[in-house]
Amino acid sequence: MSPVVPISTFGEGSIFLGEPLIFQFIANSLVNVPEGYSLYLNPVAFAGWAGIFVTMLNLIPMGQLDGGHVARAVLGPLYHRQLSFIVAGSLFILGLFSWAGWSLWGIIGLYLAYRGHPGSMDEVTPIDRKHWGMVAMSIVLFAMSAMLTPIKLA
Repeated sequence: MSPVVPISTFGEGSIFLGEPLIFQFIANSLVNVPEGYSLYLNPVAFAGWAGIFVTMLNLIPMGQLDGGHVARAVLGPLYHRQLSFIVAGSLFILGLFSWAGWSLWGIIGLYLAYRGHPGSMDEVTPIDRKHWGMVAMSIVLFAMSAMLTPIKLA
């Protein structure tokens, strides 16, 4: 179990991890973290956080990431490409004001958007009810795992 420790015990150079909604829900249901304290993650909890972080990155709606595949299925090729450029540019700008890693992801996204998407084998069949449910689940999962500042140095 991850211990709850006072934030004052962390020294200069400490790394603080962002808290996505799903992580907050899980942590708050297991542990009460009072104001001025932080959860010091054990290795298993850190691996869980890393998995949530990678899932969030993969669900970004641009290029050939899974979020991009979902966006392309819903929006079509033209709007998907435009959305990819918009998201990539937004990530780059966000990186200037928040976590600098977003700028790197913005550059990667610009490359993915410029490169284009190869398309799917079936682009004429409309999305059925089951697949709309999967689209909704992808959006909810992205929202639950999103964090503006995933890593912060103290």
